[in-house]
Amino acid sequence: MRAFAQAWPEQEFVQEVLAQLPWYHQIALLYKFSNATERRWYARKAIEHGWSPKILVMQIETQLIQQQGNALSNFAMRLPPAQSELAQATVKDLYIFNFLGLTNHVRERDIESGLMQHVTRFLPPDSCLNLEHDLLLSADSTG
Repeated sequence: MRAFAQAWPEQEFVQEVLAQLPWYHQIALLYKFSNATERRWYARKAIEHGWSPKILVMQIETQLIQQQGNALSNFAMRLPPAQSELAQATVKDLYIFNFLGLTNHVRERDIESGLMQHVTRFLPPDSCLNLEHDLLLSADSTG
C-alpha cells in the first residue's frame, strides 16, 4: 500500500483517473514503471481505449509510448488538439510485427511472407478477399 501511495501522490489523479481502472491495471502500472509520467500516460490510454489487462501489458512491453506519433508533421500547429493527436496517431511510422516471430534483422520478404501466412490461414481454401479496387488476395497466394 505504501508503494501505491508513493506512486500516485496526487489525490485528484487517483480520484479522476485511477478510480476508472480495475485493480489489476493499477498493479501492472505500479510495478512496470518507476517513471510517473509514463505511468500516467498508460493509465489514461487504458481508459481512453478500454484496454483489457493483457492489452495494457502488451502495450507496455512493446513500448507504445515510444512509438506513438513519431512521424514528423505540422499537425500540432495546424489542427485543433484533438484532431492533431488523431492525425499524428494515424501516420505513426512504426509497426509491430512481433506476432510473426521474426528476429531483429529481417528482410522485407520475410515480413511479407509472415503476414501472408497469417492472413491466408483465416481464408477458406480456394477463396478470395477483395482488399482494394485492384488488389485481390486468394487463399493460395503464397508468393
